[in-house]
Amino acid sequence: MITIFIVTVLLLGSGVQPQGPDPLIYASSQATYAQSLFEQCQYEQALDWMQRAIQQVREFRSPQPRERDTAAALLARLEIERHELEQRAKQLRGAPRQLEPLLEAGQLETLRARLSELNPPPCDAALRSLQQQADARAAEAARLVRTADRSLDEGQAAHALRLYRDAERLNRQQAGLQERIARARALKPPGRAAAIVGKVLLTTVVVAGIGYAGYWIYENQKQKNPSAPAPQVRNIPPPVYRSLGGLR
Repeated sequence: MITIFIVTVLLLGSGVQPQGPDPLIYASSQATYAQSLFEQCQYEQALDWMQRAIQQVREFRSPQPRERDTAAALLARLEIERHELEQRAKQLRGAPRQLEPLLEAGQLETLRARLSELNPPPCDAALRSLQQQADARAAEAARLVRTADRSLDEGQAAHALRLYRDAERLNRQQAGLQERIARARALKPPGRAAAIVGKVLLTTVVVAGIGYAGYWIYENQKQKNPSAPAPQVRNIPPPVYRSLGGLR
């Protein structure tokens, strides 16, 4: 924000000695009060007082050229200051709606960076609540990761993976989390579905091997005794196995 200069200094520098309450000094005091209201999160009141200061300077009249120049310079500063206050108030009001999705998506580091850039006044309850929630979730995610690390060191990869997943839901941007999840996956023992698939593959290999061995024996006997009748081969149905969806 642009600092409002005390008009008295400008007046003294121009050689003008004000008599009685000076309207320019009064307008400068109004602008200073508007800034203090803004820092207390009273945005509407601050803009109202800034507008009063601007109106006070606009109504100023003087036959002295230097006084008129001083009023013009102050008016420009006040109008710029009011524009900046308006933009700042709009930004602060809209920030919670823009930042809340980051919290729900677990993008805590992005959320914290945005809040740091925004630098809201401490009195802004909505943004302070967002900051507190982000800090609490980040702390809980870090605690879950530490617990999961201990579980992984103890050989409990499945339990560690569950904890890492819980931490990921809270803070997807936790440093080193994806590498930990990949390591836990690699160390996790195969589940029931993987065991079933393994059994099916083993059964298929065994049946195929038996069939090939029978064919090889038949061909060998045929070459030794071409007039021998073909052996009666009994058709054996494929084995019945269970999957996650039931019997197959």
